[in-house]
Amino acid sequence: MNEMEQQIQAAAEKLFLHYGFRKTSVDQIAREAGIGKGTIYNYFRNKEELFGSCSRHWRNLIDEYLHKHCDHSLEQPARWIQKVELRLQFIRKLIGPSLVTESVMKELVEATFLLSDHEEELLEETLLLVEEGQQTGSIRPELDKLETAKTLLQMEKLWVPRWLSLADWETVCEEVKQLHELIWYGLHLPEQPPAASY
Repeated sequence: MNEMEQQIQAAAEKLFLHYGFRKTSVDQIAREAGIGKGTIYNYFRNKEELFGSCSRHWRNLIDEYLHKHCDHSLEQPARWIQKVELRLQFIRKLIGPSLVTESVMKELVEATFLLSDHEEELLEETLLLVEEGQQTGSIRPELDKLETAKTLLQMEKLWVPRWLSLADWETVCEEVKQLHELIWYGLHLPEQPPAASY
């Protein structure tokens, strides 16, 4: 990515994170970047392609952050909860002190999934989580892996906009913990009663 592309993307990221995908225009991005509107089209075919590039950049930054801070020795669901919290923590830092509204975050999350391959990657990661749980006996083996992973991902998509719009980080962490423990309890292989002795 050359210097001009970086300049355009930095301006676009700032506006997308504060106003959402739909309410950010190419004209606004050009003004923020200090260039003519036509210059943007020399590097990106349309706003969707530019947003996809921003989304991939955010995802790479989040992956680096997770790799650096995630404790892979944690048992499930603690490791799963930690990953969600770390993702949220990083995105909040990215957005900055002026938290956006839940509706803007909902629209941003939807656009991120629609306009990039982000959903496919997250689904793959969630599928590995389910497979690991079934292999270790912490998730019921009769559950369909793919459908279970899709359900988990959909639940997170519904809650993430709320978590990113809340100012109180302690409330966010508590809600993340409660939701994921509730989900995990539903997936958990029930304890087998001891065999009766005669």
